[in-house]
Amino acid sequence: MEWIEPKTDWLPTDAINYDDFNRIENNISYTLNYLKQNYFLLPQLNIVTNRTNRSIDYLSSINRIEANLEIIKGKLATPIDWQDTKKWEINNKFSYEDANRLEESIRILREISSLAVENYSYCGVPICGEGGLIY
Repeated sequence: MEWIEPKTDWLPTDAINYDDFNRIENNISYTLNYLKQNYFLLPQLNIVTNRTNRSIDYLSSINRIEANLEIIKGKLATPIDWQDTKKWEINNKFSYEDANRLEESIRILREISSLAVENYSYCGVPICGEGGLIY
């Protein structure tokens, strides 16, 4: 799977649909696999990317997405601009602000993942400066 650019400009007049949830979960899967390929230990996550216009997302689906974001974030440094995930319950209304938060969260996690991998110790040995070792 390839990274799909998140939509981070949701407006009050926008409505999230199955393609949007598929994109969000695709990007969660992409980030998870990227970290795993670079030796980060993460559990297998339940990810759904095959929704159709006949699919219905329930609270459990949105809570799963939120939980997956938290699991990935838990393996990385918490970004300064991180917005806390939510626990969805009956009568919670999903808004364009929530869509922006989910999309921005996965964008941030991808960015932090790239930085974490780039700065990962070379061959397990911390190296700093001009070839000197840190003991």
